[in-house]
Amino acid sequence: MPSTGIRAFGASAPSNKFPKFTDGDTRIVISSSKQYHLHSSILRMHSTSFAAALVPENAAALSKKAEKEGINTRFHLELDQESDPTTGQRALILVALDDHARPLHHSNLLPNVENGRVPDPVYGHYDTVLRALYNQPPTLNETDIGAILREAMGLIEVAENLSCVSVIAPAVGIALTNQGQTFYKAIATNPIAWINLSARINCKAIFKEALINIVGRYDVISKGPQYNTMTPKILELVTRKHQELVKMCRSAESRMHGHYPRHVMRNEGQDCGRASYSNDILSWMALCAFRHWLGQIINYDKNFRGADGGYELYNSISMGGNAYLTRAVMENFHSKFHMSRKCQGVLENHLNFLKEDLKQFAEPLMKCNLQVDRNSFEVKWLACTEVRPTDYPWMASALEGTAAGAGECSEEVCGEEVEEEEDVSD
Repeated sequence: MPSTGIRAFGASAPSNKFPKFTDGDTRIVISSSKQYHLHSSILRMHSTSFAAALVPENAAALSKKAEKEGINTRFHLELDQESDPTTGQRALILVALDDHARPLHHSNLLPNVENGRVPDPVYGHYDTVLRALYNQPPTLNETDIGAILREAMGLIEVAENLSCVSVIAPAVGIALTNQGQTFYKAIATNPIAWINLSARINCKAIFKEALINIVGRYDVISKGPQYNTMTPKILELVTRKHQELVKMCRSAESRMHGHYPRHVMRNEGQDCGRASYSNDILSWMALCAFRHWLGQIINYDKNFRGADGGYELYNSISMGGNAYLTRAVMENFHSKFHMSRKCQGVLENHLNFLKEDLKQFAEPLMKCNLQVDRNSFEVKWLACTEVRPTDYPWMASALEGTAAGAGECSEEVCGEEVEEEEDVSD
């Protein structure tokens, strides 16, 4: 009987290591050059798909002659050469065997495309996933971060086909996070692709980093073509987190508008005459100049309504000093309210004191919860979003009991409503 590519595999030199175990009872054929002899027990243990297919009723009934020849193959699976019209993916199909472990139909295997030509990436993905079932960690293509993402997505697609994502996911997550800052910069550049991947492999580190980036750049990303590729649960989460961030911004702006330096206020029993208040005229002028400037900024939608989510405004206020309302800007003020150079200097000092007071309202917005190194990668959006355990989609059900409590306290974390100021003085 003429030999086939599969029989050639069976006739190869004996070995007892991956990918060809002498005691393996399951033959898996990915291509003419990638063929495996593995253990059905291990495959069933790690994969529900294998557990459903590799059952006694599907096993080959080998003849005594075959057993005497040392043939122990009971199952045979081949990679389908046609992609699923719905998913676009190629799956392993179970092929019936005769009593000598030969396929009952002709194998339509692709030629050895690895010899002189670029191999189909799916072959490598199946190889990596099958190795992971034997506790061999995946090695991703580290040519560039784009290649890493493509390979990770390919591995997850294969793992999903085999229903063994839980086996490959931790290794993929570790391989990705091991890329360090290159990896975190890639997430910042394309957060939607990474949040979609993280939800498939249940990776908290990736999900958190991507979510913070998406929320911080919501006004830009929500208008992009990729936005609706996120699942409904993630879209709902992004919207909720953006609303929380807007609430924080509103609260901060409200407190800035309602802030008065302590020394200009008067308590009952203090000197409240005109002379007393007139001593603070330059402090009041500094306060007036700031509020005028802030009102203009908000009027031109350069606060949380802006494309940067208000980053430039809140960053300037958190820095204070010459970050805003500089001497050059104040020259326009002095063109309308002439005063001596000495008086201008005193007014500038009062304005600087006021700026120091105002930092406290903007600093919480400038907190960065990202892992990316801001010294080597410029982040010009708000990254203060807090990610709680109940925010991870795959954990929401398990923590359903505490989710309501987390939701109730989120308003306190985000700050009070703008309309409900308790004290105009701070």
